[in-house]
Amino acid sequence: MGKFHANLDHVGVSFVWGLAVFVGLFASIKGSGGHINPAVTIALATLNKFPWRKVPHYLISQYLGAFAASGLLYLLYHDAIVMKVGDVRELTGANGTADIWTTFLQPWVSVETAMFDQILGTAILMFTVLAIVDPNNLKVPEPLVPLYAGLLVTSLVFGFAYNCMAPLNPARDLGPRVFVAIAGWGSEAFSSRNGWIGILGPHLGAILGGWVYYLSLENNRPAGEQPQREASAKISAVTDTINKLDNLFFFLISTQSYQGIKLVVLHHDWVK
Repeated sequence: MGKFHANLDHVGVSFVWGLAVFVGLFASIKGSGGHINPAVTIALATLNKFPWRKVPHYLISQYLGAFAASGLLYLLYHDAIVMKVGDVRELTGANGTADIWTTFLQPWVSVETAMFDQILGTAILMFTVLAIVDPNNLKVPEPLVPLYAGLLVTSLVFGFAYNCMAPLNPARDLGPRVFVAIAGWGSEAFSSRNGWIGILGPHLGAILGGWVYYLSLENNRPAGEQPQREASAKISAVTDTINKLDNLFFFLISTQSYQGIKLVVLHHDWVK
């Protein structure tokens, strides 16, 4: 069982994260617009796609939600942790359990590489999210948005987890990190190598990815492409209305002509 788990661990984690994003978006997309990532929320605000006045309470909700979920996870698996390592509370290593909740850099990875990893990974995330929801791109039906976003996160976790476990979402990093710090693992969770990359990197990356999409695609389509489509639709609707009025007018004229002919015939018969 241990060998089986080790061989499928990375693949399984990638798909579980994708499913978690799918479920989160499916449940919240109608209520909050599917804002489950603070980096995405702020990036949208910089693009004027989300009001800045809503950003503070959205961020508070996201971070508190991640913290509360960490507490529930601790209650759910407390017995298993005690069975595995007893009362030991180590961050990483053979007896490390803090990485159940939050992310840590691999020992061989430099801070600079980890920061680049998260900026690039979250830039790809934001760029593709905008491509999915852009009404002038492929017009993805709203019920499919959670599925596509979940598959996107699955691919990113699969490709970006090797260096620093692919945070990609500051809430899923900071909220659980605060929890493990106060639940027995200590302040080392906020060490200089681990305590800020999963927060700062995704924010910078999401802003970068959002603006790259806006400047390269959304703001660079052929001039008048969308207005022309809208104008064509309006012209078609007007033409259809005119045709219907024309048919009605012809019907009325025909009816009146028929009545006039009938009256002439009746008058002629009466005179005779």
